[in-house]
Amino acid sequence: MPNGGKLWRVSIKSPTAGNIGLRFNKFELSENTFLWAYDELKTQVLGPFNTKPNEITLKDVNNIILEYYIPPSLENNNTSISKLSIKYIFSCGWHPCRPL
Repeated sequence: MPNGGKLWRVSIKSPTAGNIGLRFNKFELSENTFLWAYDELKTQVLGPFNTKPNEITLKDVNNIILEYYIPPSLENNNTSISKLSIKYIFSCGWHPCRPL
């Protein structure tokens, strides 16, 4: 980024998914860091978060993009996703997938 900050993006896709959710276990949002979550078409946009979200879920989508801004003043940051949940649509309704 022009100011020396970093912008990280990760995309998770599951073509047959109905909902995609993420749970964070080790997540630090320091001052001036921001997180967004959105689907590929940006029909659902969550954020910017500047405090730790425990869980993020987008409904009726088969993809989720996380965008995470880290300012130049922040050297190290610990972030990891502890759980990914995908719900599939079957003829009998919604069913969660098994944990990874």
